[in-house]
Amino acid sequence: MDRDRGTLLQAMPADHAEHLLAIPASRSTPLLRRCTALATRARVDLMVTSRPADCKELAGVLTELASWEGAHLDEPDPTMLVLAAAALQDLRERCGEAQQMALGAAIAAVLRVLHAAMR
Repeated sequence: MDRDRGTLLQAMPADHAEHLLAIPASRSTPLLRRCTALATRARVDLMVTSRPADCKELAGVLTELASWEGAHLDEPDPTMLVLAAAALQDLRERCGEAQQMALGAAIAAVLRVLHAAMR
């Protein structure tokens, strides 16, 4: 299916293809809000219990966010971009060694997307 979409996008004028790839704020804002909440909860869990938090849900959100292209975000909510980036940065700094290995690469990938969108 991705191959068919790629063929279709190549056959279209560039401006129409970019429109199809655009991620509207109605889709990005709720996911950024969810990412912020999950990263904050994971940080609190680490601080309060001093043990790794269960981050399966956060990992799923990070996977989707990392698949985005910052340039394809169509008028993202600037507040949510900043809040999500700050929450992820803070979580990454507070993660223990084992959890940092598990989430570190995903957090770094999402931070690259968010920073690109902020430019």
